This record gives sequence, C-alpha cells and structure tokens, in this order.
Amino acid sequence: MAKLGIILTLVGAGMIEMALTDPEAGIGIKIFMTICGLIFLIPGIWLDKWAIEELKKKIDKSKEEGEGFFTSTAKNLKSAFTKLMLPGYGAEPDKNKLETALTSFRNHLSEFYSTAAPVENASIQADVTQIYRNILEYRRNRLRNKGISLRFESVRKNYGNKAVSSKNYFDGKYEISEVREDIAAKTVFVKDDKPVFTRVDKDIAFYTITKTKQIGINNVICPNCGNTTDRDNLLDGCDFCHTKFMIEDLGTRVSDFALRKDYDIEYQKYKDARRKMFYWVCFIWGSICVLFSLFFAIKSAPEIGSEENLGPIMMIMITLMSVVIAGGFLTAIGVGAFMIWVFPWIQLGASFSHVSKKILSKLEKSSENDAASEKRVRSFDNNFSIAGFFSNIQNKLAVIHYAESAAQINTFSLCDMTGFLERYKDVIDMEIKYIALDNYRVDKGLQVAEVSADVRLTGYNGKKCTARNESLKLVLTKAADCKTQVVCGPSVMTCHHCGSSISLLDGRLCTQCGNDIGLERYDWVIREYKV
Repeated sequence: MAKLGIILTLVGAGMIEMALTDPEAGIGIKIFMTICGLIFLIPGIWLDKWAIEELKKKIDKSKEEGEGFFTSTAKNLKSAFTKLMLPGYGAEPDKNKLETALTSFRNHLSEFYSTAAPVENASIQADVTQIYRNILEYRRNRLRNKGISLRFESVRKNYGNKAVSSKNYFDGKYEISEVREDIAAKTVFVKDDKPVFTRVDKDIAFYTITKTKQIGINNVICPNCGNTTDRDNLLDGCDFCHTKFMIEDLGTRVSDFALRKDYDIEYQKYKDARRKMFYWVCFIWGSICVLFSLFFAIKSAPEIGSEENLGPIMMIMITLMSVVIAGGFLTAIGVGAFMIWVFPWIQLGASFSHVSKKILSKLEKSSENDAASEKRVRSFDNNFSIAGFFSNIQNKLAVIHYAESAAQINTFSLCDMTGFLERYKDVIDMEIKYIALDNYRVDKGLQVAEVSADVRLTGYNGKKCTARNESLKLVLTKAADCKTQVVCGPSVMTCHHCGSSISLLDGRLCTQCGNDIGLERYDWVIREYKV
C-alpha cells in the first residue's frame, strides 16, 4: 500500500507539474491534465498518510520491545532476501504437540551427547525406549574413550510441501507413529575444545514413536501379551502374563531415529539449486543492466530536457521509466540467453556433483525399489514399513561400528563379528549413503531379508580424522510369527532362564547365567555380514 501511494503521488504531481509548466499547452489541456493529476494525487497522499501512521506504530512497537526500528527492519529485509535467494532457508516452528515432542527429543539428544552425565540421569531417558537408549550409549562410549565430545545442532526445515508427516497404526502391542521430518543438522566432534570433524546433514529424519494403546478411560493393551487390563495392574504385574512394567514403558517413546537421504527431498533441493541460480543470475545481471541504463539515462537527460522544455519532476520520472524499461529489457535478454545456452553446460558439469541428476537417478531407482519391496513384504506382514526397517538396520550397524568388546559387537548378530573389532576401533561417525532391501522371503519358519548398504565411516586415530567408504551385504532373519512390532517391552530385556535384567551394553547373553535372550524371536538379527 505504501509503494502504491508513492507511485500515485509521483504520477499525480508529475501530471500537474507538466500541465502548469508547458507553455504550448492550451487552457483546456492544462485543466484536463490538472484534474487527472488530482485524481492520482489525492488518493496517493491519503495512502502515504496511512503508511506514515503504520510506520509510526512499528517504530513505537520496536521501542517497546527494546529493539531499534532500523535494526528490526534490517533483519526483516535480510530474512526476506535470504528466503528469496535461498529456498528452504529458515527454521520451521513447532505447530502441534508432535512437532514440539520432536524438537524436545532432538534437544535432549544434543544434551546427551555433549555431557558426560550417566545415561540414567540424562533427559533423553524420558524420550526413548530401553533398547534404543542402550544403542545411543554405544556411540557415546566410543566418543568418551577417544576423549571426544559431540555437539549436535538441528532445526526443522521445509524442503517440500510439508515439513513433518506421519502415519499411524497399531502393531498388536503398541500404537506406532512413523514420522518423517525435513531437517538440517550439524554435528561437530570436539577434542580439547577444538573441532576435529564436522558433518552437515540436510536430509530426512525418520522416527518411530511408540505408546501403549488406550482402551476407554482406564484400560490399556498389555504390550507383552496383548490383553486388555488396567494401567495400574501393569505396574504391579499383568493379570494374564505377570510382566511388570515401569511408567516409562507405557508412555510415548522414540524407538528409532535416523537421518537418511530421500529422493523426493533431494529432487526438491535439486530444483531449489536451479531456482537459486536463476535468482542470482537475475539479480547480478539485472543490477549491471540497471546501472548501465541509469548511466546512459542521466547522460542523455539534459539534451532531452532542453529540447522538450520539461520540468525537473517530469525529467526524473522519464529517467526512472527509461531505466526500468531498458534495464528490464536487457535483463530479460541476458537471463534468457543464459538459461538457453549457458545453463545446460552447468547442468552437465553438475552431473558429477552431489546435486546431480546422476545421483538423483540412483535415489529415484532406490525409491521405486523400496516401494516395490514394501508392497511385497506386506503380502505377508500387513504393517511392514520399509522406513522403519531401514532405521532398525541403521541402529544395528551403529552398534557394530561403535562396539568395544566381542559381547557388544555380537549383540544383534548370530554370526561371529569379533574379527571386525580391529577394523572399526577408530570409527567415530557412520553415515548411511545408500540402503536397499534386495530380497525378502519366508523360509523354514524364518523371515529372511537381504540388504545392501553403502556407508561412509569417519575414523580418528588420535591426531586426525580420515574418511572411507564401505559397501555392505547383510542377511537378516526374524521368526516368521513375529510380524511388524517395536522391540521395547520388558520381556525382551529379561532373562527367561534366571529372571535377571539384561542390558544390551553387555551383549545379548545374560551376565548371570549366560543364557541367550533369543532376539530372533522379537527382532531382526544379522546372520551374514560381508564387506
């Protein structure tokens, strides 16, 4: 509105000035132009007055908030300019309880990694399941042993149409929410107050969130046997299976969290990169064209003014119009030529870079294969989720790469992984670059999944960090009668032989009697692992 007021005022004043100063114009023309000028001038002045009042309100508000008006205006302009030039820029605020919970979890995760407090006293304990808490401790212990602390920062972004999406279902024991969140994360590894390695992720965060199923006002589904009972009974021991639960077992918990690349998001960022380049070309080339147009307009203005006897206001308007028309015309020609003849070569060069169509094609093919694999597995397991399955595998790979003992590295495997301890002893970070379900079948009472994955490992030898890539082939199995479900119930963490509590930090064998907890009955385990 303020811009419109200024334009109307200038046009109206220019027409009146021209009518009063043109010696060759007749009285009729002068009256007509003056009336037309007033038609533009009066509403322009009214809009200018309204804009000034609004400006005063903003200044007063800025003073009340303790921030100068010009500082506030500069921040707003910077934000608007950055969003124009950098699509997807800026954090997305929490809009509901789910988004607030995700933000809280990521903040607690950052706190967990950056402090040396025992896991039992960490805020993250209230956010995650028992098993996932043990998996997080594997990584933090490796960093502690290296004398490294980790700073994890993350914000929600919006690369596509919706920053957070979720799907919900009941797996027979828990209410499950599988959540996808657009995210930008920065992980800094620090030793002796100096960064030794920094990792930046602009991808998708995948969460699996669980809670007990509520039936009516007081009753819930027992997560162990599936019978309906009172919540208080579960704390004393389920009337049917006698399993005792803690309050945290019955609340909302994160059982998986993983950062991975996603075709839709990568394609959106690829389009944003093209759009960003278009904006920058328009801005830079347009600025050059406008400056040249302004130079020639100012240079030729005296000659035009002397020949036409125009007043100063009209000369300013004619100069500005010339600059806009000439600058816009030259900008359109230059940008058009760039997009037609230059940009295709830049795209060709980008085919060897991270934002290339070559990588996009691989991700697209992987996305199509994932959809087909998920459909195939769901013919046997209605609730199977490829995203949840990959997060599960990613967590098991983390345990393998951060394990410190034979018991730990064999926690989720039936094959002996002890020989890999030396290979992975210096790993401080593991990034999944690609993961795919190559084959799935049900055979002899077992579900069998063949998985391939490309990982990037960062190692620290005490002096410097080095990175290497690794391609993995895995064969995983799970009991055929164990359909999709989260693995977090107390029954899994209790020895069925002697009743002792089991911590996965000690491996899958009971430390009291040596009995194997038999994870294959509850979850995927690794039968083959090849590099």
